[in-house]
Amino acid sequence: MNTQNVNVKTATKESSERWVKTPAFCGQVRGLNIRIAWGKARVMAVIDAKRAEDEMSEVAFDAQVAGYHDYRSGSDTLPHMFADVPELAAAWWHGRNHAAVSDEMENCSGCNNDRGEPCPYHD
Repeated sequence: MNTQNVNVKTATKESSERWVKTPAFCGQVRGLNIRIAWGKARVMAVIDAKRAEDEMSEVAFDAQVAGYHDYRSGSDTLPHMFADVPELAAAWWHGRNHAAVSDEMENCSGCNNDRGEPCPYHD
């Protein structure tokens, strides 16, 4: 049985690439790409549990990076796409908090002293 996609009008093979690409509008909604990847990882859990675990870890890291960048850009609201996924929400907050601590340490006189002594607050 031949399962290739064929364009009926031209009787030529269709590229399967267009079916696996992320829609162009995904960049317009904060967190949508990460949420789509989370959904794919959840589906993978049915197929291959180990691979799904790895993919979920990667997606959680991406959510953490998004939180870090959102803090740096001044956005302090959790992306709507993460609101009903506790793992993504927690990762986003973790990234945001990491950026806040990093920002605090960059401006801390104790961390940036010339004596080489550890900061008593951020040790």
